[in-house]
Order: sequence, then C-alpha cells, then structure tokens
Amino acid sequence: MVAFEEPSQRRGSSGSAAPSEEQSLLLLISPVPRGSKSTQSRGIIFKCFFLSICMEISNILITIPLNQILESIICRRLVSDHRSNGLDPRCKNENVQRELSFIRGWQLTFDLIPGLLTAIMYGLAAKKYGRQFILALAVLGATLAVTFVLVVCSFPAVFSPRLVWLSSTFTFIGGGVPVFNAMIFALLSDAVHESKRSTTFFYVNATPIGSQVVGSLVASALIRMSVWVSAYCGALLAMLATLTAFFFSVDVSQGKPETAIENEQEPQTLHGQLQQISNAVMWFTRQNFLSISLLSTLLVTTLGRSAPDILLQYVTKRYGWTWADSSLLLSIHWLITLILLTAVLPAVTQFLLQALGMPSQTTDLLLARVSVVASSVGAFVIGASANVPLMTVGLGLFTLSYAYPMLARSLLASVVDKRHTDVMYTTISIFEALGSIIAGPLLSASFRQGLVWGTEWLGLPFLLAGALFGSAVVLLSSVGLVSNFETNVEP
Repeated sequence: MVAFEEPSQRRGSSGSAAPSEEQSLLLLISPVPRGSKSTQSRGIIFKCFFLSICMEISNILITIPLNQILESIICRRLVSDHRSNGLDPRCKNENVQRELSFIRGWQLTFDLIPGLLTAIMYGLAAKKYGRQFILALAVLGATLAVTFVLVVCSFPAVFSPRLVWLSSTFTFIGGGVPVFNAMIFALLSDAVHESKRSTTFFYVNATPIGSQVVGSLVASALIRMSVWVSAYCGALLAMLATLTAFFFSVDVSQGKPETAIENEQEPQTLHGQLQQISNAVMWFTRQNFLSISLLSTLLVTTLGRSAPDILLQYVTKRYGWTWADSSLLLSIHWLITLILLTAVLPAVTQFLLQALGMPSQTTDLLLARVSVVASSVGAFVIGASANVPLMTVGLGLFTLSYAYPMLARSLLASVVDKRHTDVMYTTISIFEALGSIIAGPLLSASFRQGLVWGTEWLGLPFLLAGALFGSAVVLLSSVGLVSNFETNVEP
C-alpha cells in the first residue's frame, strides 16, 4: 500500500492551504517586498482583479458564440448552401459536428503551447522590465489572438475556419494564461500583508468561476440578439483590459529583501535557470516515487476542467438545444461549482477537522477519494443520459472534479519536505499542462468517434472521462497514511 508521510510543518499557523501551480513561476520573479504603501496596494489589488474579471468574461462572451459561428461556417462549406446557418438542422449532421469538434479540440492544445515555451523567459524578463509590463504584454497577446479569430470568422469566403488555430501564435506575446496568472499572483504578493495573502489568493482562484457564471448569463442574453453581438462585446472588453494594463500603471516601491541578495548569486541566464529546474525536477522524481503516483492522477483529472468545452456541443447535438439555451446550462454548472468550492467544501472540511477531530491529512485524502468517485459516477451519468434531467444530475456530481486539484496539492504538501515545495509545484504545473494538452485532442477524437457510432455514443468523451477518473479511484484506494515525517536527503 502506498503511504503518505505527514510533516509537522505542513501548514503554518495561519492554516493557509498550499499555493497553486502558478506560484511556482514566482520563484523566477523578484521576491516579495517587505511592505508597500496603502494606496499603492489598493491600486494593485484593483488592477489585478479588474484585469482577471475582464479577461474571464471576455473569454466566455467569445467562446460560447464562437461555437455557433464556426458551426455555421462549416455548415455552409459542407452543405454547399449559402442560405444555411447555425440554426439549420443540417448543421447538426455528422460531418459538420466532426469538423467543429476537430477544430475546437486542437485549439485548446495550441493555446497552451506558447505559455509552456515562454513562461520561464517572461519570468526572467519580469525582473528587468517589471511585472506590470509583462502582465500588460500577456493581456495584449490574448486580445490580439481573439481579434484574429473574429477576423477569420468574419470572412468565411476568404479564410478556412481552421486558420483560427494560428491565433495561438499571438500569445507568444506575453506568454498567455500561465504568465498572466503568475504576474497576477506576484503583484498581489507585493500588495497585501502576509497574514492576508492566502485569503487574497483564494479570491483570485474563485474569480474565474464567478466570472464564468456572469459571463455565461450575459452571453446567453446577447446571443439571442446575435452571436456577433456577444463576440464583439467580448473583444471590446479585452481591448479595455489591454488599455487598462498598459496605461493604468501603479508605482510600487519594491524593497530588496535578503532573498534577493541570495538570488543575485545564482545564474541569471536562461540556460542556467533551465539547468536548475531540470536538476530539481529530476531529483524530485528520483526521491519521491510516492508523490509521482499521486501526480499522475492530475493527468486524468485535468479532463474535468476541459469538459465544459465539449459540453456545449454535446448538449446541442444530443438533446437538440440551441447554443443560447446550452449556455444557460453552463451558467448553472459554474454556479454549482462556485457554491461547492466557496461554501460546501470549506464547511465539510471544518466539520471533519473540528467536530470529528480528523487529522488534516486524513481529511484531505477522504475528500480526494469522494471527489474522484463522484466525478467518475457523474461522468458516466452524463455520457449515458438519454434525457436532460438525468444529465443534469450527472453534471452536478461531475463538478467535484474541480475540487480534486486543490486536495491533491494539499496531500502532496504532506509528502514533500518544506524545503522542496518549489520543485513540487513546478512538477505539478508540468503534469497539469501535459494533461491539458492531451485533453483537447482526446475529447475531440472521442466525440467524433461517437458521431460515427450513433446517437447513443455521443457521450463517449464523458464515458472516457469516467473511466480515467475510475483509474484515479483505484490509485487513491491504495494510498495509506503514516503519521511520522522523515526528512528526505538533500540532492
């Protein structure tokens, strides 16, 4: 049986949870200063939250109508009828849906590549040019990417719909989502007091889900007017975020703590940083085989966060819903997820810790097991449901998949020596990135195969997700607990 060792220093006196994977990039950025002025702090906090909300809502306002826009373009090309549109029943035929799934699936993968290739480079650049400037570049790159997509879709007679894949190249400017998130966390680390830092990070993590709820509702209303109204509003919001990022710059006086002096002695070249990270990851994998067994589950649970991208197309095809109606379902999905992460799970955790007196590691492991079991059952229910009410029940269970990454991080923190948590979070980032890259094509290919096999198999992506979550259930069932922590030997 695999055993976890629980260190006494797993949580500090504040009881804050382990940071997210984006914070691993903070190690490549200048350290947190000892303090900052109140007005500067408020300005930074406002800017970070404003940009996060704008970019999240912009993304949902564009993504939801983009499905219908691409479907309409593909339909016109394949049906050879210029009068056909996304509401034409012929647009739901197998060939159209397979092409749409193919385009959207690979888009998810292409969008991740620039961030993986440039995250370290932009982390180093932030030391020289400042975090706010790198953050502004990330916003600019994302805005140019969505603008390019709308240009391609606006001239279907000129451009092939597959050219939207080239939009990912614009995110080489700024590094895309990984760099954006890293800069947000770095700026907030400077702006808030240490005692409030974990709480602030929690709200940052909740911001995307809340924005998804609002954005889905707004998109549903705008799509009823026109799909282009929603898409253009999303693009305008992204442009507003770009202007804010570049021209609303908050001056922050950054001190130079002792760690900064230490960092100056380390190699600052890209090759040196890459070599350090490579050595650290290799040591981590050699010394922590138990950790790797848990990290591997993150590869499969990443599918949970990719599911909404195929959910819209699945609902419109299998149940005959319009894109506007399906976006309402997505709003409900995100609302349930928000309530789960901000109210239900914290309350359950406190009950297990305080009322039942469970150790923190035991609590995390129990909730992790419940999460993957519910996710597996929910995925199977979604994939096999012949009606909407039953599918909605499965979707409710499937929302627990969003809780698992946080629980996995907490468990990993109980395995790894505190001195090596930086390596752990870097490794988590790599595993989840690989999972995201695999998820897009895998979901797309399984949906296309389901179209070939018939209506009963349209839920194949969710059946596959259920099987993968099932493998995580088996792995977590073999995990045991050891109360004492033995410090790993330094590499």
